Amino acid sequence: MKIVPRIIVEWLEGRTIEQKRRLANLIAEAVVQVDPSLKKDDVEVVYRDISKSNIGRGGVLQVDRK
Repeated sequence: MKIVPRIIVEWLEGRTIEQKRRLANLIAEAVVQVDPSLKKDDVEVVYRDISKSNIGRGGVLQVDRK
C-alpha cells in the first residue's frame, strides 16, 4: 500500500477558488520535487477555511481587526 501525503492548509476564509487551485498545484509540485517516487496525483491538499470570528491573535478576534 502506497502512503500518500495529505497537506492541510488552515487560513482565514476569503480566498478564491482560483487561488486554491494555484496553491494546490504548487504544493503538489513541491512535494514531487522532494520525493520523486510520488506523482502529483498522489498529493492531497485539504483547505480549512477559518471564519474570522473563530480565530484571534493577541487577544483580538480577526473579525475585530481593521
